[in-house]
Amino acid sequence: MRKGNYTYSVKKPDYLSFTGNLAVSREDQKDKMEDLIIWPTMTGGYKYGVRLQENGEAYEIYVNEKLEPVDKSDAIAKKVIMENKEDLKTLFSNANKVWDLNE
Repeated sequence: MRKGNYTYSVKKPDYLSFTGNLAVSREDQKDKMEDLIIWPTMTGGYKYGVRLQENGEAYEIYVNEKLEPVDKSDAIAKKVIMENKEDLKTLFSNANKVWDLNE
């Protein structure tokens, strides 16, 4: 589904797999793209990851529900998340509006 600059997608689990995901993507410039990927867990709740791409560099970072890097010792991940925090909050908010992620 496409709404404005945002694309919402659902990937169903493959055959004999339990893993699928939800994703919100924003691409409003050729050289910048932001993705929030959400994996529903079998026990309830979600796991999150972000993919940030700009000027040929890409970062894939696991985050928690507060959009903090899961790996607290990764200084680069912390820096990248802080630089893009507002955009990531918007992605998370949009995902919540579409899929009602609040538990």
